[in-house]
Amino acid sequence: RVAITAGTLNSPQYLEKGLRALHNPDRIESVGRSIAAVGKIIWLLTDHIEYLFRIGVLGSGSCSSGSSQKSPAQKWGKAANWLWLVGYLASCVLYLRKLVLLHEHLRLRGSDEAYQGSIRSLQEEYDTTKYNLIKEFIDCGIPAAGLNLVSHRFGATAGICSSLVGVYLVWCRTQKRQVL
Repeated sequence: RVAITAGTLNSPQYLEKGLRALHNPDRIESVGRSIAAVGKIIWLLTDHIEYLFRIGVLGSGSCSSGSSQKSPAQKWGKAANWLWLVGYLASCVLYLRKLVLLHEHLRLRGSDEAYQGSIRSLQEEYDTTKYNLIKEFIDCGIPAAGLNLVSHRFGATAGICSSLVGVYLVWCRTQKRQVL
């Protein structure tokens, strides 16, 4: 399971972000980051539980034939996808807020010569934040597909597009380091 492997590798990152968020003096940022981190951490846990039901470690992953009830694996999978979606949506709201704040800073500084270095830095942060927002928003399609809110084809396409944006962001960081 790719999602479990990728999620397991990211779980310390989610936990660190959640703990850092608690110490942020900006209450909106603190609450939003905490919701995003907790959503992704609990998603990871429930996704593992779903998988363990599916492979039979925690009992049968399916219901008896002819039953209209959802299996334990399906119930855990649905919970996992909702938490994953909530985590992504919270991240999107925070990135959008950050874009608005950065835009305001850029507008206030204008073309003042004294601020050219900080304007360039703010513009780079604005661009990175913009692409992170796009990536997180596109990522919403993956759990949405798991919840049957969109087609599975759309969810798969969203995953590929999100990966491409992620590769672009890494490439930009790499190029920036080479210039320095």
